[in-house]
Amino acid sequence: MFKKYIFLSLIFCGINSFSQEIVNSIPVQTHQDSQFYQAVNDSSKQTTLFVVNEKENLAKAIQLDEKMQVLNSVSGAKSDKSYSSVIGNMASDKAAALVWSSNKKKILVQSFDLKDNKTNEKTYNLEFKEEVYLQDYCVGNKFIILSIVKKSNLFKLYVFDELGNLEIKDIDLSGVKFYHRTNLYDTFLEDFASAERGLSLAKITPETITPPSIASRKRKSYVIDNQIVISFDSNQNYTQVIQIDLETYKMTSKNFLQRPLKDFGTTDVKCNSFVIKDQLYQVKMSSKKMYLTIKDLNNNLIKEYILEKDSPIDFMNSPKNRTVNTSAKDFFRNFNFGDESPVAISCYEINENNLTSISALSAGLSTGQAVMMNFGAVGGLIGALAFSPSNDKTANAINSLFDHQGNHIEGDLERMAVDKIEIFLTENKSIDSKLLFKNDDAFYLGYFNSGAKEFVIRKFVN
Repeated sequence: MFKKYIFLSLIFCGINSFSQEIVNSIPVQTHQDSQFYQAVNDSSKQTTLFVVNEKENLAKAIQLDEKMQVLNSVSGAKSDKSYSSVIGNMASDKAAALVWSSNKKKILVQSFDLKDNKTNEKTYNLEFKEEVYLQDYCVGNKFIILSIVKKSNLFKLYVFDELGNLEIKDIDLSGVKFYHRTNLYDTFLEDFASAERGLSLAKITPETITPPSIASRKRKSYVIDNQIVISFDSNQNYTQVIQIDLETYKMTSKNFLQRPLKDFGTTDVKCNSFVIKDQLYQVKMSSKKMYLTIKDLNNNLIKEYILEKDSPIDFMNSPKNRTVNTSAKDFFRNFNFGDESPVAISCYEINENNLTSISALSAGLSTGQAVMMNFGAVGGLIGALAFSPSNDKTANAINSLFDHQGNHIEGDLERMAVDKIEIFLTENKSIDSKLLFKNDDAFYLGYFNSGAKEFVIRKFVN
């Protein structure tokens, strides 16, 4: 729910101020251009705040307990300044670490031992022989780079732990059938208009509202229950889902059928999908009809909704105290079925229910997530407020709230913690070095108060 493209429309008119709890103000002596990052240790619920002062080539790790109170801290300098960018971070009971790089191949892992008050470094030069970088992930105490070997069915995982150790794992998909392409590499080589270049893979963070420009991608990846999950929607007949277990490094692949073309009476259709936890939401539509199908990841049908062009949208939720047009005719009018503009579908979990958004997307979007605001966090960041209504070219959207059994939950959408965070940021545009993360059921917004030389952490709850 961090995106303005949805929640500027969900916030009621005439909002007044609201209260939030300042849980800590941490004195930080640093340069004004310093960057802040954080990592949450899921087992202990402790948070490590990283303060990176590039001007002095100094990084500091501050260990915080569940209540965001300081437990310990340790500082250290990089031995080699050529590793210029933080690309990941992680934390465990043993240590916390920053992952530095200059080009995704040269890697420096800077470890902070918060018990013995010392730092350590390990460097690597990844050769990437006949490989293409696809994406990277921070998962618990692991930082993972995913690449693909050219003209093959082989993924490679470069797995770093918080002590700087590296494992390289090959994930062989030779036994998997790719119906519309000869191999795995060719499925990534395919371009989809201007919105999705070849050899790209979108990374979805389930804790955030995903913007339509990303949710519309045909190749998306997720981290769910210690698995990397990759979905393909480049074929109109099915969604292909690949799951890589990060404990055993075993792979599974499943195909989830989309509604057949005969149900639409035309070949001009658009389709896409979104994975959330243990469920797959699929949407397929023509200029007159839309199917929304909910399945579990064992391919069992949970629920299906059908929307006709001339019918009301009876599974739509609107924000409280606000009237929203529920005409299906207006919704369908915003899709151009003669071009390559994709349909976008995204899901966001609210108190074990799923807020689902289906959007029409205009052609000509810029690639990547470059339009998104950088909040300074890499691994633990769970949200970024970035979009005004004009930035993400959403023509129209259906927002619906479903329970885990796929039943539509009627009623108005209430204001959530992330709405309050958005309002706070809108009202306080001058605050610096914003950092946003989640620990258990609470959201935390951190920012640097340059006047007081403090890093302030505010807590927001639903």
